Amino acid sequence: MIQSLEAALVPREWDDLPTIPGRLKSRPEDFRVDEILGRTAAGQGDFLWVDVEKTGLSMEQLFRILADGLGLNTADVSHAGLKDRHAVTRQTLSLPARVEGLLEGFEHDGVRIHGWVRHPAPLHVGQLKGNRFGILLRGKNQDRLEDARAWVGRLQALGAPNGFGKQRFGVELETLRLGLAMIREELSVSQMGRMKRRLTISAVQSHLFNLYVIRRMEMGILRTVIEGDLCQRKGKSKYFPAHDPAETQAAYDRGHLRITGPLFGAMQGRAAGRAGHLELEVLEAAGLSMQHLQRYHSIQRGGRRALVVAPRDMTVEEDPHGLRFSFFLPKGSYATEVLGQLMENPL
Repeated sequence: MIQSLEAALVPREWDDLPTIPGRLKSRPEDFRVDEILGRTAAGQGDFLWVDVEKTGLSMEQLFRILADGLGLNTADVSHAGLKDRHAVTRQTLSLPARVEGLLEGFEHDGVRIHGWVRHPAPLHVGQLKGNRFGILLRGKNQDRLEDARAWVGRLQALGAPNGFGKQRFGVELETLRLGLAMIREELSVSQMGRMKRRLTISAVQSHLFNLYVIRRMEMGILRTVIEGDLCQRKGKSKYFPAHDPAETQAAYDRGHLRITGPLFGAMQGRAAGRAGHLELEVLEAAGLSMQHLQRYHSIQRGGRRALVVAPRDMTVEEDPHGLRFSFFLPKGSYATEVLGQLMENPL
């Protein structure tokens, strides 16, 4: 099923604009992520919402550092969204209020505590609006500023394919390979922790979504509403089927809605008509069925995801070390995939 890393990743979409040379993530400080939670803590309650900055650490490492330093289990540390390892990232975590007296004296070279506020409940995955990125494309590329600005205009106007980045699949695709073996019942998962199982199933869902995006790109219909597509109006959580593709396309072209693709699983909304057939074709071509994924509904339920994501408030400026980009993306979207559209050598 998987012959190379490229088979799991969404390719560059356009070749009519010149690509920009440079390197991402040469140093953690080149890749800055600031989480936008979209809500504030109440100021009272049994949990602490803690403003945490980490440098060059994975989320797993961060949880372990906090747990060891504060006398907690890693399960006591809750988050709204995962953050990159090779970066400087700032986000909100929630901890039991009983450790409040220990936070003032907490010290670690890779972790900074900027403050905390009490709240009645812990954070849960997905309770964020998105992330603000400040990214240096390092290299001698300052003379390509105008080309970069042309890309900024293109990406803000049309968006980029909303694929999952390679970090989703693990080193050498190991997380994805484990997930496929797990779904096909080719290995025992009795010794695999719940978080590990969730990550492996998610990697499979992400891979199948990427394949669906690639298929629509190949067909030239990534931004074209087809009969049966499940769409989502901006600012709304519910999906509706495209019974009249022409009418729905007009709303899409005005920027009023999103076309979505499948994160295959038991709770996934099912597309109908032409779109539904295309989704099943992609799943079957990958050698899988809905029954494979429904076995793990308690771990990953499935859902829908926009096929295209448009960065907001995107800018690019010269930097002594290259070109510096700044933009906002909604939760779940990958800055590396957006910038990969303009890079000469994407990650």
